[in-house]
Amino acid sequence: MRAPSPNRPRAVVLTSAVALALIAGTGTGAGAAPAASPASYAAKALPADPTTVVAVAGAGQSFGGPAALTTAAGTSLLGYYRQGPGVARTLELQRQVGTGKWAPVALAQGGLDTFGVPSLVEDPATGRVLLTASANASGDLPGTLGTYLWWSSDQGVTWSGPTKVWNSFGVGDAAPDGDGGFWTTVGETDALIAHVPADYSMQVTPSGAIRLTDKLGSRGATGLVTAGPARTPVLGFFTTAGIYAHRGATYDTMLDTQVFGAGSLGSLLGVAGDTTGAALATSHTPAYAASGTTALWVRGLDPATGALGAEHRLSTGQALFFQLRSLPGAGGLAAIWRDNGDSDLYVARASGGADGTWTTSRVIDDAADAVSYYSHLDVSDGWAVGLGNRDSDSTAVVWAAEASPRTIEPVLTQKGRAAYSSKKGTLTIRATTNTPGTIKAVATVVAPGRKPMRATKSVKAKGFGTYTTKVRLPRSARALLRSVPKARITLTVTFANGAGKTKVRPGVRA
Repeated sequence: MRAPSPNRPRAVVLTSAVALALIAGTGTGAGAAPAASPASYAAKALPADPTTVVAVAGAGQSFGGPAALTTAAGTSLLGYYRQGPGVARTLELQRQVGTGKWAPVALAQGGLDTFGVPSLVEDPATGRVLLTASANASGDLPGTLGTYLWWSSDQGVTWSGPTKVWNSFGVGDAAPDGDGGFWTTVGETDALIAHVPADYSMQVTPSGAIRLTDKLGSRGATGLVTAGPARTPVLGFFTTAGIYAHRGATYDTMLDTQVFGAGSLGSLLGVAGDTTGAALATSHTPAYAASGTTALWVRGLDPATGALGAEHRLSTGQALFFQLRSLPGAGGLAAIWRDNGDSDLYVARASGGADGTWTTSRVIDDAADAVSYYSHLDVSDGWAVGLGNRDSDSTAVVWAAEASPRTIEPVLTQKGRAAYSSKKGTLTIRATTNTPGTIKAVATVVAPGRKPMRATKSVKAKGFGTYTTKVRLPRSARALLRSVPKARITLTVTFANGAGKTKVRPGVRA
């Protein structure tokens, strides 16, 4: 490895192990108190087949990717590669042309015949849509291997030819720098975080390449975004100690922040970023989770200070496939995952960063759909996309499903009996919810020959989690409980959101 040079922080070295893991396809997957046990999702009935098959593999063919983007202007694009007999490996692009309809877009291959997983981003500085991928021509591997860029100035209708922006191995991601250029993960024998300027001129390994962090000795997942007002590069990466984020493009271990602990799965990591900050997601078993359940969690990160937000649980069960994205058009964040509990696909959205209110909707009911084995997921504002197999003949397909917000029906799980403190005159109720909504507890004190006395308390649920509601009884109700032997408390707890209402009647423990 070349010696670090503090005068040339143009690229930052990871490790060759991470580079190999990324090229092999093992890279990026994506305010309640954490819940001790999961609650089941319940959803309104979905259409019998909500998916649109965008591309179908020929005999012996398969797909890689895909990547999805909905621009700030509302245009949706879908990129992926096709490989197998008759095609070697080609890069393909589709553009939404109507409700649930997609059409191929002409994309010059430039003599390249081998492609990695593509990336689609919108550059906020130029308004251009950028498509990046690692690629090469199999007949001239040493001369053509690199990271390539295609760009569009008309919302993906027409595209430039491929421009080589890195001179060797590259992952093919792009994180806009806010000035017309972008950062990308690249490398030869090591992996680097390199900067591509606004003129898209080809970059080479700088003689003063510096190492980003000394924690990357694993073959775990990584992800690169820019975040915050300064568009600071944020690299998420896995180690045996957990999920970390490195802020900036200079070597300084003080810029490494541990986001999740050692219970994280190494091949699964989602990273998203916008001007409000960064967020990371992983399939994770927190040390404090009494149930020991592995689920999808997300957490915000301030790219300037490294300060972390609260951990937010999104899935009920383990999520083996997921992705986390920022939404350039709608703003905020979106996560997509396949829940191992029911094999259905879900999308959650949050405005105001990872610590905002997450609203979850079920996008695909696996039992009712004509595609199975959902994998390699991505999400944009309006679309969930991925790979799968057609049920009728197991043919590989690229699919897309509308992911417009759809509130799932509320589920409320009571955590034991409510506790009554005669000293304070307070009922304490703990309950777990599955979505944002309102918890309302109504306590009624009844006694023979007396008029019932009621007290109510409402609490806002920000999403999946366990919430505590305290209902204080009026003085007259407390006196009635003390003076009348047969006086008792009945309790009704309701949970409501835009999709409906549910209620439980827990017992009361004195």
